[in-house]
Amino acid sequence: MFPNSLERNMDKVTYRMNLSGRQNQKSVLVDVTLTETVLMWARVSQTKNSEVTSICTDDLLAVQPLQTGSDVVDLITYRMFYVEHFPQRVMRMNSVVLSMGHSEAVSFLTKINLIINGSSKPRRLLVFINPISGRKKGTTVYRKQLSPLFRICGIDVDVVVTKRRRHISSVLEKYDLSSIDGIVTVGGDGLYSECMDALLRKQHQNSEIELDTATPTMSDIPVGIIPAGTGNVLVEFLHGNKDIETAVLHIIKGKTSRSNVAGLYENRKLTVFAGLVLGFGLCGEMVRDCEKMRWLGPTRHSVAPLKAFFQRRTIDLEVTSRQGATTSVIEDTIGPNSRLSGPMYSLDMWVPTLVNGPRKMKPTFWDSSLSLHAVHKCSFVDHLRHLLKVNSRQTGCFDYDFVKTIQGSGFKVCLQRSHGSTRKHYINHDGEHTLLTSQSFDVRLHEGAIKLFGTMN
Repeated sequence: MFPNSLERNMDKVTYRMNLSGRQNQKSVLVDVTLTETVLMWARVSQTKNSEVTSICTDDLLAVQPLQTGSDVVDLITYRMFYVEHFPQRVMRMNSVVLSMGHSEAVSFLTKINLIINGSSKPRRLLVFINPISGRKKGTTVYRKQLSPLFRICGIDVDVVVTKRRRHISSVLEKYDLSSIDGIVTVGGDGLYSECMDALLRKQHQNSEIELDTATPTMSDIPVGIIPAGTGNVLVEFLHGNKDIETAVLHIIKGKTSRSNVAGLYENRKLTVFAGLVLGFGLCGEMVRDCEKMRWLGPTRHSVAPLKAFFQRRTIDLEVTSRQGATTSVIEDTIGPNSRLSGPMYSLDMWVPTLVNGPRKMKPTFWDSSLSLHAVHKCSFVDHLRHLLKVNSRQTGCFDYDFVKTIQGSGFKVCLQRSHGSTRKHYINHDGEHTLLTSQSFDVRLHEGAIKLFGTMN
Protein backbone atom coordinates (compact mmCIF):
# COMPACT_ATOMS: atom_id res chain seq x y z
CA MET A 1 0.00 0.00 0.00
CA PHE A 2 1.03 3.62 0.37
CA PRO A 3 4.47 4.30 1.84
CA ASN A 4 4.29 5.39 5.43
CA SER A 5 4.30 9.15 5.94
CA LEU A 6 7.78 10.25 6.91
CA GLU A 7 8.32 12.50 9.88
CA ARG A 8 9.82 15.67 8.47
CA ASN A 9 11.44 18.19 10.78
CA MET A 10 12.39 20.46 7.91
CA ASP A 11 13.67 23.90 8.78
CA LYS A 12 12.97 26.84 6.51
CA VAL A 13 15.73 26.98 3.90
CA THR A 14 16.37 29.36 0.99
CA TYR A 15 18.24 28.64 -2.25
CA ARG A 16 19.30 30.98 -5.04
CA MET A 17 18.79 29.58 -8.54
CA ASN A 18 17.71 30.35 -12.08
CA LEU A 19 14.06 29.73 -13.00
CA SER A 20 12.20 29.68 -16.31
CA GLY A 21 8.78 28.56 -17.45
CA ARG A 22 10.16 26.44 -20.29
CA GLN A 23 13.46 24.89 -21.28
CA ASN A 24 15.58 27.25 -23.44
CA GLN A 25 13.46 30.19 -22.28
CA LYS A 26 15.41 33.06 -20.75
CA SER A 27 15.68 32.43 -17.02
CA VAL A 28 15.56 34.83 -14.10
CA LEU A 29 17.45 34.70 -10.84
CA VAL A 30 15.15 33.81 -7.93
CA ASP A 31 15.30 33.02 -4.25
CA VAL A 32 13.43 29.76 -3.56
CA THR A 33 12.26 29.17 0.02
CA LEU A 34 11.17 25.69 1.10
CA THR A 35 9.36 24.64 4.27
CA GLU A 36 7.36 21.52 5.16
CA THR A 37 4.14 23.08 3.88
CA VAL A 38 5.03 25.58 1.16
CA LEU A 39 7.52 26.31 -1.59
CA MET A 40 7.90 29.98 -2.56
CA TRP A 41 10.03 31.90 -5.01
CA ALA A 42 10.59 35.59 -5.71
CA ARG A 43 12.76 37.30 -8.29
CA VAL A 44 16.04 38.65 -6.94
CA SER A 45 15.63 42.39 -7.20
CA GLN A 46 17.00 45.53 -5.65
CA THR A 47 13.45 46.52 -4.78
CA LYS A 48 11.69 44.85 -1.87
CA ASN A 49 8.35 44.36 -3.62
CA SER A 50 9.07 41.38 -5.89
CA GLU A 51 6.06 39.22 -6.61
CA VAL A 52 6.03 35.98 -4.62
CA THR A 53 4.77 32.71 -6.12
CA SER A 54 3.68 30.05 -3.60
CA ILE A 55 2.97 26.34 -4.04
CA CYS A 56 1.62 24.08 -1.32
CA THR A 57 3.99 21.13 -0.90
CA ASP A 58 0.98 18.80 -1.23
CA ASP A 59 0.80 20.05 -4.84
CA LEU A 60 4.37 19.04 -5.72
CA LEU A 61 4.23 16.08 -8.11
CA ALA A 62 7.65 15.22 -9.55
CA VAL A 63 11.15 16.48 -10.28
CA GLN A 64 13.04 15.28 -13.38
CA PRO A 65 16.60 16.04 -14.57
CA LEU A 66 17.10 17.81 -17.89
CA GLN A 67 19.93 17.66 -20.39
CA THR A 68 20.60 21.27 -21.33
CA GLY A 69 23.81 21.17 -23.32
CA SER A 70 25.12 23.99 -21.19
CA ASP A 71 28.87 24.67 -21.07
CA VAL A 72 28.58 25.32 -17.34
CA VAL A 73 29.78 22.01 -15.90
CA ASP A 74 28.69 22.66 -12.32
CA LEU A 75 25.15 23.75 -13.27
CA ILE A 76 22.39 21.18 -12.64
CA THR A 77 18.98 21.65 -14.35
CA TYR A 78 15.67 20.07 -13.35
CA ARG A 79 12.02 20.38 -14.31
CA MET A 80 9.65 20.55 -11.34
CA PHE A 81 6.01 19.54 -11.91
CA TYR A 82 3.24 20.82 -9.66
CA VAL A 83 -0.52 21.40 -9.50
CA GLU A 84 -1.87 24.83 -10.40
CA HIS A 85 -5.35 25.76 -9.16
CA PHE A 86 -7.99 27.70 -11.12
CA PRO A 87 -11.58 28.88 -10.46
CA GLN A 88 -14.38 26.28 -10.30
CA ARG A 89 -11.93 23.91 -8.52
CA VAL A 90 -10.18 23.12 -11.82
CA MET A 91 -6.57 21.91 -11.58
CA ARG A 92 -3.80 21.73 -14.17
CA MET A 93 -0.31 20.26 -14.16
CA ASN A 94 2.29 23.00 -14.63
CA SER A 95 6.08 23.01 -14.47
CA VAL A 96 9.12 25.25 -14.13
CA VAL A 97 12.76 24.69 -15.05
CA LEU A 98 15.25 25.20 -12.22
CA SER A 99 19.02 25.54 -12.64
CA MET A 100 21.42 25.61 -9.69
CA GLY A 101 24.88 24.73 -8.57
CA HIS A 102 25.73 21.14 -7.67
CA SER A 103 25.83 21.59 -3.89
CA GLU A 104 22.53 23.50 -3.82
CA ALA A 105 20.96 20.86 -6.10
CA VAL A 106 21.86 17.99 -3.79
CA SER A 107 20.32 19.71 -0.77
CA PHE A 108 17.25 21.01 -2.61
CA LEU A 109 16.42 17.73 -4.37
CA THR A 110 16.91 15.71 -1.18
CA LYS A 111 14.28 17.83 0.57
CA ILE A 112 11.89 17.93 -2.42
CA ASN A 113 12.02 14.15 -2.91
CA LEU A 114 11.50 13.62 0.80
CA ILE A 115 8.25 15.57 0.51
CA ILE A 116 7.06 13.88 -2.70
CA ASN A 117 8.02 10.30 -1.80
CA GLY A 118 6.94 10.59 1.83
CA SER A 119 3.36 11.50 0.96
CA SER A 120 0.35 9.30 0.29
CA LYS A 121 0.73 9.53 -3.49
CA PRO A 122 0.03 6.19 -5.22
CA ARG A 123 2.87 4.29 -6.88
CA ARG A 124 0.91 1.53 -8.66
CA LEU A 125 -2.67 1.60 -9.95
CA LEU A 126 -5.12 -0.83 -11.55
CA VAL A 127 -6.99 0.98 -14.35
CA PHE A 128 -10.29 -0.17 -15.87
CA ILE A 129 -11.33 1.43 -19.18
CA ASN A 130 -14.81 1.16 -20.64
CA PRO A 131 -14.22 1.66 -24.40
CA ILE A 132 -17.91 2.26 -25.18
CA SER A 133 -18.71 4.73 -22.38
CA GLY A 134 -20.20 8.08 -23.36
CA ARG A 135 -18.90 8.95 -26.81
CA LYS A 136 -16.73 5.81 -26.95
CA LYS A 137 -13.53 7.72 -26.20
CA GLY A 138 -12.44 5.98 -23.01
CA THR A 139 -9.30 4.47 -24.54
CA THR A 140 -8.37 7.78 -26.18
CA VAL A 141 -8.90 9.66 -22.92
CA TYR A 142 -6.57 7.27 -21.13
CA ARG A 143 -3.87 7.41 -23.80
CA LYS A 144 -3.86 11.19 -24.18
CA GLN A 145 -4.79 12.52 -20.74
CA LEU A 146 -3.98 9.91 -18.11
CA SER A 147 -0.97 7.96 -19.33
CA PRO A 148 1.32 10.99 -19.86
CA LEU A 149 0.63 12.37 -16.36
CA PHE A 150 1.06 8.97 -14.70
CA ARG A 151 4.36 8.52 -16.55
CA ILE A 152 5.68 11.92 -15.44
CA CYS A 153 4.84 11.11 -11.82
CA GLY A 154 6.41 7.66 -11.92
CA ILE A 155 3.15 5.75 -11.39
CA ASP A 156 3.06 2.17 -12.69
CA VAL A 157 -0.27 1.01 -14.11
CA ASP A 158 -1.98 -2.26 -14.90
CA VAL A 159 -4.57 -1.48 -17.59
CA VAL A 160 -7.68 -3.58 -18.28
CA VAL A 161 -10.04 -2.64 -21.14
CA THR A 162 -13.45 -4.06 -20.24
CA LYS A 163 -15.07 -6.30 -22.84
CA ARG A 164 -18.39 -7.18 -21.24
CA ARG A 165 -20.60 -6.49 -18.26
CA ARG A 166 -19.24 -7.76 -14.95
CA HIS A 167 -15.77 -8.00 -16.48
CA ILE A 168 -14.42 -6.04 -13.50
CA SER A 169 -15.87 -8.64 -11.13
CA SER A 170 -14.05 -11.48 -12.83
CA VAL A 171 -10.76 -9.54 -12.72
CA LEU A 172 -11.01 -8.45 -9.09
CA GLU A 173 -12.09 -11.90 -7.94
CA LYS A 174 -8.55 -13.20 -8.55
CA TYR A 175 -6.55 -9.96 -8.30
CA ASP A 176 -3.98 -9.41 -5.55
CA LEU A 177 -5.14 -6.07 -4.16
CA SER A 178 -2.09 -5.82 -1.91
CA SER A 179 0.00 -5.14 -5.04
CA ILE A 180 -1.72 -1.83 -5.85
CA ASP A 181 -2.37 1.52 -4.18
CA GLY A 182 -5.73 2.16 -5.83
CA ILE A 183 -8.13 1.49 -8.67
CA VAL A 184 -9.09 3.93 -11.45
CA THR A 185 -12.21 3.71 -13.61
CA VAL A 186 -12.23 5.49 -16.99
CA GLY A 187 -15.90 5.68 -17.91
CA GLY A 188 -19.16 6.84 -16.40
CA ASP A 189 -21.06 6.39 -13.16
CA GLY A 190 -21.98 2.85 -14.19
CA LEU A 191 -18.37 1.68 -14.50
CA TYR A 192 -17.53 3.11 -11.08
CA SER A 193 -20.62 1.41 -9.65
CA GLU A 194 -19.61 -1.96 -11.10
CA CYS A 195 -16.09 -1.55 -9.70
CA MET A 196 -17.32 -0.49 -6.26
CA ASP A 197 -19.78 -3.41 -6.13
CA ALA A 198 -17.09 -5.93 -7.08
CA LEU A 199 -14.59 -4.42 -4.63
CA LEU A 200 -17.01 -4.59 -1.68
CA ARG A 201 -18.01 -8.16 -2.55
CA LYS A 202 -14.34 -9.15 -2.50
CA GLN A 203 -13.90 -7.28 0.79
CA HIS A 204 -16.81 -9.24 2.31
CA GLN A 205 -15.23 -12.46 1.07
CA ASN A 206 -11.80 -11.58 2.49
CA SER A 207 -13.37 -10.56 5.83
CA GLU A 208 -15.50 -13.72 5.91
CA ILE A 209 -18.65 -11.60 6.29
CA GLU A 210 -21.88 -13.00 4.84
CA LEU A 211 -22.90 -10.87 1.85
CA ASP A 212 -26.61 -11.20 2.50
CA THR A 213 -26.48 -9.57 5.92
CA ALA A 214 -26.41 -5.81 6.36
CA THR A 215 -23.20 -5.97 8.37
CA PRO A 216 -21.13 -2.99 7.16
CA THR A 217 -17.67 -3.56 5.74
CA MET A 218 -15.15 -0.95 4.61
CA SER A 219 -12.70 -1.12 1.73
CA ASP A 220 -9.27 0.50 2.13
CA ILE A 221 -8.49 0.42 -1.61
CA PRO A 222 -9.23 3.94 -2.93
CA VAL A 223 -11.08 4.33 -6.22
CA GLY A 224 -10.50 7.20 -8.63
CA ILE A 225 -13.13 8.17 -11.19
CA ILE A 226 -12.22 9.63 -14.60
CA PRO A 227 -15.34 11.23 -16.16
CA ALA A 228 -15.48 9.63 -19.62
CA GLY A 229 -19.16 8.65 -19.53
CA THR A 230 -22.44 10.39 -20.24
CA GLY A 231 -23.64 11.68 -16.87
CA ASN A 232 -20.49 11.74 -14.70
CA VAL A 233 -22.62 12.90 -11.77
CA LEU A 234 -20.58 11.38 -8.97
CA VAL A 235 -17.29 12.94 -10.08
CA GLU A 236 -19.00 16.33 -10.29
CA PHE A 237 -20.29 15.87 -6.74
CA LEU A 238 -16.79 14.93 -5.59
CA HIS A 239 -14.60 17.47 -7.41
CA GLY A 240 -17.08 20.25 -8.21
CA ASN A 241 -16.58 19.80 -11.97
CA LYS A 242 -16.36 17.16 -14.71
CA ASP A 243 -12.87 18.10 -15.83
CA ILE A 244 -10.75 15.09 -16.77
CA GLU A 245 -7.31 16.49 -15.90
CA THR A 246 -8.61 17.66 -12.52
CA ALA A 247 -9.80 14.12 -11.79
CA VAL A 248 -6.41 12.68 -12.81
CA LEU A 249 -4.53 15.10 -10.55
CA HIS A 250 -6.75 14.23 -7.58
CA ILE A 251 -5.67 10.61 -8.06
CA ILE A 252 -1.98 11.53 -8.39
CA LYS A 253 -2.10 13.74 -5.27
CA GLY A 254 -3.40 10.73 -3.35
CA LYS A 255 -5.75 12.46 -0.92
CA THR A 256 -8.83 10.36 -0.16
CA SER A 257 -12.30 10.65 1.37
CA ARG A 258 -14.82 8.13 2.62
CA SER A 259 -18.20 7.75 0.93
CA ASN A 260 -21.39 5.92 1.84
CA VAL A 261 -22.77 2.97 -0.09
CA ALA A 262 -26.31 1.60 -0.18
CA GLY A 263 -27.05 -2.12 -0.40
CA LEU A 264 -30.17 -3.34 -2.23
CA TYR A 265 -31.64 -6.59 -0.87
CA GLU A 266 -34.46 -8.72 -2.24
CA ASN A 267 -35.75 -11.84 -0.50
CA ARG A 268 -33.01 -11.32 2.10
CA LYS A 269 -30.34 -11.62 -0.61
CA LEU A 270 -27.98 -8.86 -1.73
CA THR A 271 -28.80 -7.71 -5.25
CA VAL A 272 -26.26 -4.91 -5.70
CA PHE A 273 -24.35 -2.13 -3.98
CA ALA A 274 -25.00 1.43 -5.19
CA GLY A 275 -22.75 4.45 -4.73
CA LEU A 276 -24.80 7.26 -6.31
CA VAL A 277 -28.55 6.67 -6.41
CA LEU A 278 -31.23 4.02 -6.02
CA GLY A 279 -34.52 4.76 -7.71
CA PHE A 280 -37.80 2.91 -8.07
CA GLY A 281 -40.85 3.52 -10.22
CA LEU A 282 -40.56 6.19 -12.89
CA CYS A 283 -36.77 6.55 -12.54
CA GLY A 284 -36.34 2.78 -12.92
CA GLU A 285 -38.46 2.78 -16.07
CA MET A 286 -36.43 5.68 -17.49
CA VAL A 287 -33.21 3.73 -17.12
CA ARG A 288 -34.83 0.57 -18.53
CA ASP A 289 -35.98 2.52 -21.61
CA CYS A 290 -32.50 4.06 -22.02
CA GLU A 291 -31.02 0.59 -22.20
CA LYS A 292 -33.63 -0.54 -24.76
CA MET A 293 -32.79 2.53 -26.90
CA ARG A 294 -29.01 2.10 -26.79
CA TRP A 295 -29.03 2.03 -30.61
CA LEU A 296 -29.85 5.76 -30.49
CA GLY A 297 -26.51 6.57 -28.95
CA PRO A 298 -26.26 9.54 -26.54
CA THR A 299 -29.62 10.83 -27.84
CA ARG A 300 -31.36 8.09 -25.88
CA HIS A 301 -30.65 9.94 -22.63
CA SER A 302 -33.05 12.67 -23.81
CA VAL A 303 -35.63 10.54 -25.64
CA ALA A 304 -36.10 7.67 -23.15
CA PRO A 305 -36.86 9.82 -20.06
CA LEU A 306 -39.48 11.79 -22.00
CA LYS A 307 -41.13 8.60 -23.22
CA ALA A 308 -41.27 7.18 -19.69
CA PHE A 309 -42.49 10.48 -18.25
CA PHE A 310 -45.45 10.77 -20.62
CA GLN A 311 -46.38 7.19 -19.77
CA ARG A 312 -46.03 7.75 -16.01
CA ARG A 313 -48.09 5.58 -13.71
CA THR A 314 -48.41 5.47 -9.96
CA ILE A 315 -47.60 2.43 -7.84
CA ASP A 316 -49.33 1.70 -4.53
CA LEU A 317 -46.50 1.45 -2.02
CA GLU A 318 -45.80 1.30 1.67
CA VAL A 319 -42.39 2.60 2.70
CA THR A 320 -40.94 2.12 6.16
CA SER A 321 -37.83 3.87 7.44
CA ARG A 322 -35.44 1.71 9.45
CA GLN A 323 -33.56 3.17 12.41
CA GLY A 324 -30.42 1.83 14.06
CA ALA A 325 -27.44 -0.18 12.91
CA THR A 326 -28.33 -3.84 13.37
CA THR A 327 -26.90 -6.71 11.34
CA SER A 328 -30.20 -7.77 9.80
CA VAL A 329 -32.10 -6.24 6.92
CA ILE A 330 -35.34 -7.21 8.67
CA GLU A 331 -34.99 -6.82 12.42
CA ASP A 332 -34.73 -3.06 12.91
CA THR A 333 -36.50 -0.55 15.08
CA ILE A 334 -38.99 1.74 13.39
CA GLY A 335 -38.68 5.39 14.26
CA PRO A 336 -41.31 8.13 14.48
CA ASN A 337 -42.60 9.78 11.28
CA SER A 338 -41.08 6.93 9.32
CA ARG A 339 -43.92 5.56 7.19
CA LEU A 340 -45.24 6.60 3.80
CA SER A 341 -48.05 4.91 1.91
CA GLY A 342 -50.32 5.39 -1.06
CA PRO A 343 -49.94 5.88 -4.80
CA MET A 344 -46.49 7.16 -5.79
CA TYR A 345 -44.74 7.87 -9.06
CA SER A 346 -41.23 7.20 -7.84
CA LEU A 347 -38.82 6.76 -4.95
CA ASP A 348 -35.36 8.33 -5.09
CA MET A 349 -32.58 7.54 -2.61
CA TRP A 350 -29.40 9.55 -3.20
CA VAL A 351 -26.45 7.84 -1.53
CA PRO A 352 -24.55 11.11 -1.06
CA THR A 353 -27.13 13.09 0.91
CA LEU A 354 -28.24 16.18 -1.03
CA VAL A 355 -28.94 19.36 0.96
CA ASN A 356 -29.86 22.84 -0.22
CA GLY A 357 -26.92 25.11 -1.08
CA PRO A 358 -26.88 28.72 -2.32
CA ARG A 359 -27.68 27.71 -5.92
CA LYS A 360 -27.05 23.97 -6.19
CA MET A 361 -27.73 20.97 -3.99
CA LYS A 362 -24.65 20.11 -1.93
CA PRO A 363 -23.62 16.46 -1.51
CA THR A 364 -22.57 14.92 1.80
CA PHE A 365 -20.66 11.71 1.09
CA TRP A 366 -20.42 10.30 4.61
CA ASP A 367 -23.73 10.98 6.31
CA SER A 368 -25.21 8.96 9.15
CA SER A 369 -28.49 8.29 7.31
CA LEU A 370 -30.08 7.89 3.90
CA SER A 371 -32.80 10.20 2.58
CA LEU A 372 -35.72 8.82 0.58
CA HIS A 373 -37.76 11.21 -1.58
CA ALA A 374 -41.22 9.90 -2.55
CA VAL A 375 -43.09 11.62 -5.39
CA HIS A 376 -46.86 11.40 -4.87
CA LYS A 377 -49.66 12.32 -7.28
CA CYS A 378 -49.20 15.69 -8.97
CA SER A 379 -49.83 17.46 -12.27
CA PHE A 380 -47.67 16.90 -15.34
CA VAL A 381 -46.35 20.46 -15.16
CA ASP A 382 -45.36 20.32 -11.48
CA HIS A 383 -43.80 16.89 -11.93
CA LEU A 384 -41.78 18.09 -14.92
CA ARG A 385 -40.54 21.14 -13.00
CA HIS A 386 -39.44 18.88 -10.16
CA LEU A 387 -37.60 16.47 -12.48
CA LEU A 388 -35.81 19.26 -14.32
CA LYS A 389 -34.64 20.73 -11.03
CA VAL A 390 -33.43 17.34 -9.81
CA ASN A 391 -31.62 16.74 -13.10
CA SER A 392 -29.68 20.00 -12.72
CA ARG A 393 -29.43 19.60 -8.93
CA GLN A 394 -30.99 23.02 -8.32
CA THR A 395 -31.52 24.14 -4.75
CA GLY A 396 -35.07 23.35 -3.61
CA CYS A 397 -35.55 20.47 -6.07
CA PHE A 398 -37.26 18.40 -3.33
CA ASP A 399 -39.23 21.31 -1.80
CA TYR A 400 -42.64 20.45 -3.24
CA ASP A 401 -45.83 19.51 -1.41
CA PHE A 402 -46.09 16.30 -3.42
CA VAL A 403 -42.51 15.21 -2.55
CA LYS A 404 -42.28 13.60 0.89
CA THR A 405 -38.89 12.91 2.48
CA ILE A 406 -38.01 10.45 5.24
CA GLN A 407 -34.63 9.46 6.62
CA GLY A 408 -33.16 6.35 8.18
CA SER A 409 -30.38 3.80 8.16
CA GLY A 410 -32.40 1.95 5.54
CA PHE A 411 -35.87 1.42 4.10
CA LYS A 412 -38.30 -1.40 3.45
CA VAL A 413 -40.49 -0.91 0.38
CA CYS A 414 -43.59 -3.07 -0.11
CA LEU A 415 -45.83 -3.13 -3.17
CA GLN A 416 -49.52 -3.31 -2.34
CA ARG A 417 -50.94 -6.21 -4.32
CA SER A 418 -53.11 -5.35 -7.34
CA HIS A 419 -55.06 -8.37 -8.49
CA GLY A 420 -54.48 -9.39 -12.08
CA SER A 421 -51.63 -6.90 -12.67
CA THR A 422 -48.71 -8.14 -14.80
CA ARG A 423 -46.83 -4.87 -14.69
CA LYS A 424 -43.06 -5.16 -14.32
CA HIS A 425 -41.11 -2.89 -11.98
CA TYR A 426 -37.50 -1.80 -12.26
CA ILE A 427 -34.94 -0.42 -9.82
CA ASN A 428 -32.36 2.11 -11.00
CA HIS A 429 -28.97 1.61 -9.37
CA ASP A 430 -26.39 4.14 -10.52
CA GLY A 431 -27.75 4.28 -14.05
CA GLU A 432 -28.26 0.53 -14.47
CA HIS A 433 -31.56 -1.27 -13.97
CA THR A 434 -32.69 -4.45 -12.21
CA LEU A 435 -36.08 -6.16 -12.57
CA LEU A 436 -37.88 -6.51 -9.25
CA THR A 437 -38.88 -10.16 -8.79
CA SER A 438 -40.83 -9.94 -5.52
CA GLN A 439 -43.36 -7.69 -3.80
CA SER A 440 -40.81 -5.96 -1.57
CA PHE A 441 -37.17 -4.95 -1.23
CA ASP A 442 -34.86 -3.51 1.42
CA VAL A 443 -32.24 -0.78 1.21
CA ARG A 444 -29.47 -0.59 3.79
CA LEU A 445 -26.88 2.14 4.40
CA HIS A 446 -23.20 1.14 4.65
CA GLU A 447 -21.50 4.16 6.19
CA GLY A 448 -18.12 5.14 4.73
CA ALA A 449 -17.79 1.76 3.02
CA ILE A 450 -15.79 2.99 0.04
CA LYS A 451 -12.71 5.21 -0.21
CA LEU A 452 -12.47 7.70 -3.08
CA PHE A 453 -9.52 9.65 -4.47
CA GLY A 454 -10.35 13.32 -3.93
CA THR A 455 -11.63 15.63 -1.23
CA MET A 456 -14.95 17.38 -0.86
CA ASN A 457 -13.74 20.78 0.35
